[in-house]
Amino acid sequence: MRLLTAEDPNVRYHALLAVQKLMVHNWEYLGKQLDVDAPETVAVK
Repeated sequence: MRLLTAEDPNVRYHALLAVQKLMVHNWEYLGKQLDVDAPETVAVK
């Protein structure tokens, strides 16, 4: 994360790409975690 604020714009660019790849790679896992953590809601009429 420190590299996102580096002076060299090329370093910042590649650091951002790395973070993006991590997020895309773990997106499915994160979505499943949200489903597990969310309490089920029951509709009441």
